[in-house]
Amino acid sequence: MRRLRADYSELLWVLVAAVIGLTVPGPGRALDRHQAVNIVLAVLVFAAALTVPAAVGSRLRRHGLRLLVLTAVSSAAVVGLAWLVSRFVEAGSLRFGVLAVGLAPVEIATLGVAPLGGGDSLASGVMLIGSTALTALFAGPLVALLAGGTDVHVGDLVVTLIVVVVIPFALGLLIRGRLGPGIRERAATVAAAAVTVLVWLVASQARLSSAYIAVVVALAVLIGVSAVVGAALGRLLDPTAGRSLVFATSMRDFAVASGIAAAAFGARAAAPLGLYGILVMLWGTGLAGTLPRRSAPDAD
Repeated sequence: MRRLRADYSELLWVLVAAVIGLTVPGPGRALDRHQAVNIVLAVLVFAAALTVPAAVGSRLRRHGLRLLVLTAVSSAAVVGLAWLVSRFVEAGSLRFGVLAVGLAPVEIATLGVAPLGGGDSLASGVMLIGSTALTALFAGPLVALLAGGTDVHVGDLVVTLIVVVVIPFALGLLIRGRLGPGIRERAATVAAAAVTVLVWLVASQARLSSAYIAVVVALAVLIGVSAVVGAALGRLLDPTAGRSLVFATSMRDFAVASGIAAAAFGARAAAPLGLYGILVMLWGTGLAGTLPRRSAPDAD
């Protein structure tokens, strides 16, 4: 049990937060009415930017084109897969929540999880930056295209992405080198706490019913097929970067997805993202624990 708590502490906190949110939803729903999700999301994005490896610029200059192209291809594949699996879910807010997963960038936690599975932290950083830029540019038009004529608050979505994703992420990248040694560790702690709070807030929006069975199935299929796509594309990279692409493709950021869902479709659409957060953390930590470790370069 001590080893379990040490190796999977973030996952355990996520599970506890989800249970509290599902069983005692009142406080989380009250806070959500005061933009709590967006506030915590902005904190998480800012903290995550501070954890991006300092040498990511060198990696981007030397190998960035191939990494960014494959990030774009894998992100496009995830959009299509999310749209397909969302058809498993009855029309309405739950379907839109599943769809929002495909529009989210790479899960911020991959910066820590991928190296545990023999991935490359610098490649993960490049993929995170590239996918975040893609989300900022294309999430609005894609939501309008894929929602099938449903009323979509594209203006609200664009403002949300700029205020709580683009600005905090850019600010974190700009100042991280000026904050001294140890900032990555402290920022990682803040990010882990923010993830836990977000799971609690998002899980509070869920009103569990039999419809959630289809949601869980759809999300599990999305994660599994995305991993296969990532593994296939990863063969075009060196082994450690290829492993990072598997994590990046199969782990999308549930927090940003919840922000997209809430801004575009309303708070009810964010409810499935708490379940996705649990599934994706289980998947990522489980995969990292089963893959044989390789030494991943942190600088070129």
